Amino acid sequence: KKSALEKRARTEQSSAKAIKQAERKTRQKLKVVDMKKVIQKQRKIHWWEKFHWFISSENFLVLSGHNAQQNEQLVKRYLGKDDIYMHAEIHGASNVIIKNPTNRPVTPKTLVQAATMCMCYSTAWNSKVHINAYWVFAHQVSKQAPTGEYLPTGSFMVRGKRNFVLHAPMQMAFALMFRVDKDSERFHAGERRPLYIEDALHGDDGGGGRRERKEDRRRRTAA
Repeated sequence: KKSALEKRARTEQSSAKAIKQAERKTRQKLKVVDMKKVIQKQRKIHWWEKFHWFISSENFLVLSGHNAQQNEQLVKRYLGKDDIYMHAEIHGASNVIIKNPTNRPVTPKTLVQAATMCMCYSTAWNSKVHINAYWVFAHQVSKQAPTGEYLPTGSFMVRGKRNFVLHAPMQMAFALMFRVDKDSERFHAGERRPLYIEDALHGDDGGGGRRERKEDRRRRTAA
């Protein structure tokens, strides 16, 4: 009888141990399943997202460096011949460029918005001092310092006329951007190209997608 009781006790201990091991394995498997649920395909990161950036009201891409190294890279690598360079005459002001994919002038509204970015990403923001930013063409910006002088990383020489943007507001905000589904991209064709008042007056507002949507509605109604 004693032997039977001992055998039963050992059996119960072994069963409890086996149950605990099974529970531990189950918890580990559930963790793996939860991780697979969390992991999603990451969207493509655009090259300009490593900088400060925004898209102006007229769809121009505006960029600014996070530090001196990025300011250097921004101008040396990404400042195109039709782009605009913007800076402010205050210590710590960031280099700002406006990417211009057209051979037409950058609109005044975009210049004001870029000037706001230039001022807000300078020491003027913390000092609460209002300053004026200025813009020049890409060919006026050079890394060649005057004789006997040295330009540190992130600094550039500006030669020629400086065009100051007066009374730009020192205020910034956050914005949300939504990714368009692949099936809907054709409805938004042309909506991200730079907008000009002249085009709007002639009925060409870059809304090719909107016209296409109207045509689709007409066809569905006719059917």
